[in-house]
Amino acid sequence: MNQPGLPSQAAIQAALQQQPDRYAEQVWKLSLRVFATTTSIAAIALAVIVVINWEDNDDILEDYTSEYYADDWTDAGAYTGLGFASLAIAWNVSEFITLCVRSVRRGGIHPGSHVALDLILWMGFLASGLTEILIDFWTGASLGLCGILYVDAILHFTLFVWACIDTRRRNELSRTQSLALAMQITEQQQLQARTSMIPQYGQASIPPNMVMVPVEEWQQMKQMAQVSQQQAPPYRQSAVSPVSGSPHNLVAQPAPVARPFSPSSGIQELPMSSGHSELPMSPSELQSSTTDSKTPL
Repeated sequence: MNQPGLPSQAAIQAALQQQPDRYAEQVWKLSLRVFATTTSIAAIALAVIVVINWEDNDDILEDYTSEYYADDWTDAGAYTGLGFASLAIAWNVSEFITLCVRSVRRGGIHPGSHVALDLILWMGFLASGLTEILIDFWTGASLGLCGILYVDAILHFTLFVWACIDTRRRNELSRTQSLALAMQITEQQQLQARTSMIPQYGQASIPPNMVMVPVEEWQQMKQMAQVSQQQAPPYRQSAVSPVSGSPHNLVAQPAPVARPFSPSSGIQELPMSSGHSELPMSPSELQSSTTDSKTPL
């Protein structure tokens, strides 16, 4: 029986068998990562151009930018964008290698890892783009770098949301598989318990509170029981009452058995004949009764 609040085994098996084929989703995620890798390569190239232009035209750029941004923050967006773009490329390449080894249908890296890395990447790209746009002096390379960083932020945010959904699905599937395995183990234990109560071929079923004994010992016990039954006194039932004509004592009573005279007791019992009650008689009474019964010649 299933516990309350838990799905039945049939429902669990149906859920396991009806897992949809997510091949199309894997292809879409792979396409997004390919696109994100391409934009990250472009972001690296534009960041290098921005840094080189700043180093070559340091004197000119200082005339068009404020002292605060020129000294500390002019190329900060380019450097941070360069670092996050390199991290995105390395992570996406790792996902590609994992998919090639395992296959697209089985999936790549664990979605929980994608949740962590894609979260870091989209927040890093967004922060780098905001930092780059705060520069007073803009160039075509810096504007292009801002646009590429925002695109990377959108792509990795989408992959982050998708990874969250995959993680939830994976956890639900793991829970369903665990329940199915637990129910299967329970059924096997119950089946083993039932089969252990059934005697195997060639074995007798022994009721409780009984033990096996050898055949010779059982035959001796049987013979002893038969001998004791033969030596036991016979039993008779009382006759019908002469007054009412109904049986007045239906309990079986043992018939009297003659016992030899014992000097110590001084009493001898004789077998009771039909219609007489059993009365103890002393030797003198017995002699007088026998004398009276004799008839003179």
